Amino acid sequence: DDASSGHSVFRLFAANPKTACSIPVMSYTLPAGNIGRYVAGDVKSSCAVALLTSGAIAIWNLSIEDCTVWLPPYYEKDWSLVKWANTKLHLLAGQKDGKMFLYKYLESSRKEI
Repeated sequence: DDASSGHSVFRLFAANPKTACSIPVMSYTLPAGNIGRYVAGDVKSSCAVALLTSGAIAIWNLSIEDCTVWLPPYYEKDWSLVKWANTKLHLLAGQKDGKMFLYKYLESSRKEI
């Protein structure tokens, strides 16, 4: 199990507010051969995005456990900011030098940008 071996970036839990009980539902992992731990992220609709310690950005469709998009550092410069824009599934990504990028996420895609 990826979650027990430490390869899970984050987990989705189901919680019952009346009993204060919760159970893990899914573990979200990185594509094979990629590394990184969760630094910051955002959720919009059924999609989650995470900035990783490797300087990459990963996107998941929350209904499946696999990473759907992998965005490596741009021109050897790590990503330092990631946030869903207010428009439908547009992703803002930034670097420490002030460069900002806008990406459109197509939910049907499963690729490396």
